Amino acid sequence: MLSIEAETHEALETWNREFLFHASSPLYRFSETMDRRHADTIDEMDFPKTWRALDITVDVEAKAKELAV
Repeated sequence: MLSIEAETHEALETWNREFLFHASSPLYRFSETMDRRHADTIDEMDFPKTWRALDITVDVEAKAKELAV
């Protein structure tokens, strides 16, 4: 299993277009119902630290997008 940093760099090496990543946090962290709805904001732990230094576009998948950004 690759780390997020390794997976990110592998993806960047294979794309020949604008880099686009998605970030989201689950509405319910531990749910037995597999509820896939997004939370209002992004939990800091769900946004990879390695992305902060990259020139990439991140699509924020959150209910309160402006607040999440």
